[in-house]
Amino acid sequence: MAAIRRAARLGDGWFPSLISPQEVMRGRDRLAELAASYGRPAPVIAIGGAAFVGGGPGAQAEIAAGISGGYGRPLEEVAEIPLTGQPKEVAERLAEYRAAGATHAVLGISGGDWRAQVELLAEAKALMPS
Repeated sequence: MAAIRRAARLGDGWFPSLISPQEVMRGRDRLAELAASYGRPAPVIAIGGAAFVGGGPGAQAEIAAGISGGYGRPLEEVAEIPLTGQPKEVAERLAEYRAAGATHAVLGISGGDWRAQVELLAEAKALMPS
């Protein structure tokens, strides 16, 4: 919550990492409310996440386990956060974040050849509805 208060009072953006679209939406609403109380426009929202486009069926669970262990967060809290699947599925997930208020995404590549992953992420972006 302190980060949202600082962003609303001083920042041009809020950059939460490894959170769900629902958490982004709640943060967006609080951010807009606080920014208005300071007489400022709501800052933009850029999310940080983890992606492995085209990863197999266990990719999401494996990445989530790494997030859980690395950040000390409960597995059930982070299980759905990694963006995995085919480009169309990743596009749908990114669209959920956009609908929640995120205008930018900074994604860490969590598997596969990074060059191929960048191409697959570009494909996912192209599949997103306008």
